Amino acid sequence: MTKLLGHSHLLSHRLRGFDERESTAIGVARALAKRIAHVEFDVRATRDGKLVAFHDPFFEDDSSQWQFIDSLTLTELQKQKSLSHLATLDEVCRVFAAEAAENTLLHVDVKVSGYERQILAVLEEHGVLTKSVIVSWLPSVLQAFNMLSPETPLCFSHITLVRAPWLLPFGKIFAAPIVLRSLGQLFSPFNTKLSLEFLTTRLHFHSDGNPSFVETGQDRTRCNHGHIVPRALTGPIFALLQRTKGYVCLPVASATKSLVADYHSNGIKVAVFSANSAAAADSIMTTIAPDIIYMDVATVFE
Repeated sequence: MTKLLGHSHLLSHRLRGFDERESTAIGVARALAKRIAHVEFDVRATRDGKLVAFHDPFFEDDSSQWQFIDSLTLTELQKQKSLSHLATLDEVCRVFAAEAAENTLLHVDVKVSGYERQILAVLEEHGVLTKSVIVSWLPSVLQAFNMLSPETPLCFSHITLVRAPWLLPFGKIFAAPIVLRSLGQLFSPFNTKLSLEFLTTRLHFHSDGNPSFVETGQDRTRCNHGHIVPRALTGPIFALLQRTKGYVCLPVASATKSLVADYHSNGIKVAVFSANSAAAADSIMTTIAPDIIYMDVATVFE
């Protein structure tokens, strides 16, 4: 295997810019040809339980109707022109195993719980488990995967209000499920995609910084979950990230250099999302100094 040339702090977010669509097998191959240090994609499940590389819980079909990924089988999805590119986890891992540089890491962002054993089996089959980081917004996913593979690094994506902790009580009010549902209904006649984004968003606020490991039942649904804490994480999820020498993944607008230093002092690395230019990445490194920056463009890797 070859060694990396550089950009060791940059991650290709959903392989954006390496193909016309996000997270395709072609995109993975093109990104790896640049000897990138980190590549990332999301995993969801189809109706027949196949694991696919896709971010949103829904998509627009060929008749301009919006459907959920888990409402169709893999074959049915790939028959859609809009999803003819849809890659499986198996395909992505096969390309990664064949093309990745020696120290490239594969960041697998798991969007739904209950498939941890299946994901582990695919990573092991292709010999890429030791080069993988399991990412999730769902604490239950990280806990379940850790029970199966204790040595695998984990990454918990969440939102911190360290820049404005006083927003927490207001967030609980304005991001309550009833408010998000109302916004979804309001936008439904005008913008179906935005309406669905409101309807499928679930935000959970933790004033003590301790997201629960307990699966709420919603972790298996068609929702995008977000956990929000006032500053740094606490409790079992924090200990789990320490134990696996893992990461937190934060919106760049909510991260600070002092928070990064606090996590580093506890053996936890920090990733932030996202940047769309080399200048933006340089600014983030200067002002925040994270370990990894999620990049939304491919040109920065030239």
